[in-house]
Amino acid sequence: MRILIGLRVAGLLLVAAAWTTQSAAPGSAAAPETLASAAPAEGFALNTGLTLVTLAGRATAADMLDTLTPGRAVFLVLSDLHAAAPSGVTYELYLDVPAGAVPRRSWAGHVGTLDVFAGARSGGAVRQGRVSYDVTNALERLRARRVLAQAVTLTIVPEQPPAAGAQAVIGRVDLVMQ
Repeated sequence: MRILIGLRVAGLLLVAAAWTTQSAAPGSAAAPETLASAAPAEGFALNTGLTLVTLAGRATAADMLDTLTPGRAVFLVLSDLHAAAPSGVTYELYLDVPAGAVPRRSWAGHVGTLDVFAGARSGGAVRQGRVSYDVTNALERLRARRVLAQAVTLTIVPEQPPAAGAQAVIGRVDLVMQ
């Protein structure tokens, strides 16, 4: 069971979560289920170019959508976000951008904007727990256009080069059904 406390700002859901080992009680809402994930030991560095993340899971993206029950959704969860200093930049997030294509906000798989490193005090290190996005509609749009990949990929694009020395990193990326 997970207890969530969240704040939605401009389509971005900032989430603090507490996990327990209890399973869902019979007749209650189903427990969150991790569908796919990526978590290299060094994390995903957000540099000046595109950052690509391939999410590995036991089901295809289409299977994820097919198993959704009413009232549940698929969330992209970015965890262990940290930087040595504020990056001074936002990042656009896209699912399943075709190889060689230039990601644009009009792309069916556009998820939203990541700006978790803006709130730090000048010169201080930045740390934030989790940020999540409901990506159910983006996955459905990709499927309707017949461009939904079997293994979901996340493309992270900086709006401009981050500040020197920012060293922004995402530690873990998950797709979670909840």
